[in-house]
Amino acid sequence: MRFLCKTTILFICISALAACSAVQVRDEWPEDLPVQQHFISLYHADPANQQVQSIDDYLGWIVSFYQGSLLSPMGWNDMSSAILTGMEEEDISRAARLREQLGMLIAAEWAKDNEVRIIDTALLSLWGEVMVTAPHPTDRLRAMELILADVQGLLDETVRLSTITEQRYEQRLGIEFES
Repeated sequence: MRFLCKTTILFICISALAACSAVQVRDEWPEDLPVQQHFISLYHADPANQQVQSIDDYLGWIVSFYQGSLLSPMGWNDMSSAILTGMEEEDISRAARLREQLGMLIAAEWAKDNEVRIIDTALLSLWGEVMVTAPHPTDRLRAMELILADVQGLLDETVRLSTITEQRYEQRLGIEFES
């Protein structure tokens, strides 16, 4: 019983902190993120998510995606910058565009309530691992292109979620994951 009370109190405290930070997010949108209005428009275009998640909560998760959080300190901005390391100048330009596209698509879907979203944290982890595991800069660029195609396919329902696995990327990119 004591554990249940402590857990409940902890949950309430975390929820209250999250609510406070979400309200701040809308007023103080970080400069290193895409334009806030993009995500607000996507939120308003999804009535199913609006029924289970507030816009402030949604925007808070967008910020967490890009900047990280206490539970996951490495956000998209940190991870995707590391991926550009060692790339040739012409590849950096293409990779930067892919990084921006991927970030906006993934963040917009991942930030939705768990009941509604297609892209979950397990997929984020897989895609991060794919991009980091690709040994050469050109492999990382190919990985980003494949992931972008998969994200678009998931969102337009031409790719089944069950097909997005480590084996898919091992086969298509010729990379091997550590066990």
